[in-house]
Amino acid sequence: FFFLMIRRPPRSTQSRSSAASDVYKRQTQSTWGMGIFHLLVVKDRKDVVCDYSSQEHNLYKFLNAVVKKSKKERSSFKYKDEFNFNLITQAEYTFVAVSTCDFSLDRSFFCLEEVSHEFFRRLAKKPSLSTGEKQSFRQYLEDSLVRFNDSTSLTKTEELKQNLMATKDIYIENLDKVLEREGKLDDIAQKVENLSAYSDRELKQRLVSIKEGNEARDERRRLKSKYTIAFIIALVVLLIFLYFVYHCGGYDFPECRG
Repeated sequence: FFFLMIRRPPRSTQSRSSAASDVYKRQTQSTWGMGIFHLLVVKDRKDVVCDYSSQEHNLYKFLNAVVKKSKKERSSFKYKDEFNFNLITQAEYTFVAVSTCDFSLDRSFFCLEEVSHEFFRRLAKKPSLSTGEKQSFRQYLEDSLVRFNDSTSLTKTEELKQNLMATKDIYIENLDKVLEREGKLDDIAQKVENLSAYSDRELKQRLVSIKEGNEARDERRRLKSKYTIAFIIALVVLLIFLYFVYHCGGYDFPECRG
């Protein structure tokens, strides 16, 4: 028998009128807008360590089920094409973000990654949490919810991802230009081959031209291979750097020193 004691947010965090509550009960998508509205930290799939919700809701039964059902490190469940339940499980802790379906899954998981990292940095090693520690982390959950729901703000991970995508687009564009030039050279070579008669001098010039063209194509292929290898190496180095930045608490690596 599984029963998860997920408490509803205190009334003091809500400012909804009775009319708004009636609208909520119908659970139309327009009522919710777009974004994350509930963040939770659950221990052993049954005990809520801390949570924050910006909206009242009656999704606790489904929330209980997905926390119990989730077996992977990352899981995502959809409820009636209206809400997404995204989960990250690390050790005995499960971090949950409940959002509307029109909200980015990537952004939701970015939020959970930051929340889990901050939780393990602050509280995970403590056998029990004081009321003040819980309130402090609940405030952090509220701030995270607001920040990630703000579409104008980007996380460090998203900024790096955008820069990588921009670099990739430029690289692909340059490759397309090189391939286009190679295609034009091939057309010229084909036209030359179709000519029926040449003088000795013209034949020698043609052979020299073809040889130079082949050498140029070979050189371009070698350069393209080098660029490809260099790009892959740079991407791997950047991902490794991002991994250590994330797990060491920032660009100064404060948690990995010493």
